[in-house]
Amino acid sequence: MVPRPFFDPTPYAHPLISERAIDQPRSLKVVYIGAGISGITAAILFPKYVPNIELAIYEKNSELGGTWFENQYPGVACDIPAHSYQLSFESDVNWSAFYASGPEILRYWLRVAEKYDVRKYMRFSCKCVETRWNEETSKWHAKFQQVDENGLVVEEFEDVGDVLMTGTGALNQWKWPDIKGLKEFKGKLMHSANYDNSYDVTVSC
Repeated sequence: MVPRPFFDPTPYAHPLISERAIDQPRSLKVVYIGAGISGITAAILFPKYVPNIELAIYEKNSELGGTWFENQYPGVACDIPAHSYQLSFESDVNWSAFYASGPEILRYWLRVAEKYDVRKYMRFSCKCVETRWNEETSKWHAKFQQVDENGLVVEEFEDVGDVLMTGTGALNQWKWPDIKGLKEFKGKLMHSANYDNSYDVTVSC
């Protein structure tokens, strides 16, 4: 038998054993789901505080902003003071109202996203349809479907990361209320989370 050298450069096969020095930051791949307020903040702070991070943020919508991109019904606004609804390190004192409107809040987050160049981490129109943990490799596998402007799936792909995080919020999957006769209603049905601003509400049914 040929004796092994004192130092063997061959990496260990087991994923939990590392030759990295204890004070050397390891590379870290983070798969993040959602490009709303949480996703934007993650894109700003994670690269700042986590060395050697690889960050991939996926958003089901065609634009960032989360609830403030989705909810565009007339009169949508924040229910807490505008000066409290912003990043502590990116304050804005020029709000037009004490309770800012949805469009104004969205403009704020678009400005923040532009200033900190967060789009380079993001991929839009990609909906997460499955996640699973691989015990053998200690990795997260996330499957996504990319859709076109008509909502049709044009690509299905998978991303793999050391860490999986979700910033999808509690109201990201809207549904119709269970109202008797709703499906028989002859007028136009509109949900506040999927409002059609082109519709003229003064037109008689």
